[in-house]
Amino acid sequence: MTVEYLSVADMMAIYYAVMEEMGERPAALVREAALESAVHRPRAAAYYAEASLAEQAVELGIGIALAHPWVDGNKRCAFRSMMAFLSLNGVEVPRPRAEAYLAVARQLEQIVAASGTNRDERTRLLIDELSGWATAATGE
Repeated sequence: MTVEYLSVADMMAIYYAVMEEMGERPAALVREAALESAVHRPRAAAYYAEASLAEQAVELGIGIALAHPWVDGNKRCAFRSMMAFLSLNGVEVPRPRAEAYLAVARQLEQIVAASGTNRDERTRLLIDELSGWATAATGE
């Protein structure tokens, strides 16, 4: 399976869409290099660690949230980027506001707030959840 990756331009479009949907003005991009690095995390995880699609999605989301490239809206954009990445790669993502969708958003928020082994444990739980979505999509 060939994996499709999001670009920095895709991330900018996602960010602007998220902020518009929330009725907020887009904030300044203050860490462009950090955004570029976060966008490349899934590819690196696939290449160096043979990361699954779910692991790559989580790498992207956590990378963006922790990079904090914008003044505001980072976690929202991080979450939406995970959903876009999965969808782009054939995973059926639950509708917005569906319980599974909201649960994943909360999990990402908890990961960002956690540290050390707690972050690792929460990350594994999120990967497991998204792996279920990916498995349902591929039938594997």
